[in-house]
Amino acid sequence: MKFFKYNIFIIIFIFIITNIHYSKTNEIYNTYINYPSKYMHTVDYIKKNKYCYFTFDDGPSLNTDYILDVLDKYNAKATFFVIYKPHYKNQYIKIINKGHNIGIHCTNHNKNIVYASFEKWLKDFNNIYNFVYETTGHKSTLYRFPFGSSNNAIPNELKTKIINYLHTNGIEYYDWNISSSDSTVGITIEEIKNNITSNISQRKVPLILMHDGASKIETVKSLPLILEELQIMGYQFQKLDNTVPPIQQKIHWDYK
Repeated sequence: MKFFKYNIFIIIFIFIITNIHYSKTNEIYNTYINYPSKYMHTVDYIKKNKYCYFTFDDGPSLNTDYILDVLDKYNAKATFFVIYKPHYKNQYIKIINKGHNIGIHCTNHNKNIVYASFEKWLKDFNNIYNFVYETTGHKSTLYRFPFGSSNNAIPNELKTKIINYLHTNGIEYYDWNISSSDSTVGITIEEIKNNITSNISQRKVPLILMHDGASKIETVKSLPLILEELQIMGYQFQKLDNTVPPIQQKIHWDYK
């Protein structure tokens, strides 16, 4: 009898532990799969219509006007993740007036400064956010981490605080899943083009990283070649907004 009671106790204990584990596992699983669920129909829509998303980091610059002219020529919209550059006020305004979008990047593109603490990050963020709003009247709902969200300079605790702050304020962060590698020293126009055109068909939500900087001569020279080839392939060039599924390093690199 004692043996029977003991076995019953063991069975009940295992049942409780198993259910707790299942509940926690299911909670984590559902959190993961439900996060992008509101975008799922959009993923199929993006793929069906062959939308792709060009993003330009680190501008405005001496090349911004040229980039905008090329985008106009190919009826392309894009998103500019901007830095605090008050001497380029007209370019911020021009980006918005031409129907493109502005995302927040940073004030100081130095990982040792911007990621020194949450307070330092928030000061950096607010400075560029407020400047964009005061200059253009545009309240950005897009953010891109300097050096990407998975860079080793961001402690996990700080990254969590930043993401919570962004989401609380209706802002989503976007990385990329196609890199032009236009920041690589010595890269050629042809290599930049091939880095994009040879990889784009592998992505359901193609989000392309390029840079808007005074030294990015190869970038601006490659842009019309890239747009022309992608246009022939049937792609349409859209700007990012919060209806686009977020591409995020180590979380949503793309959607299955």
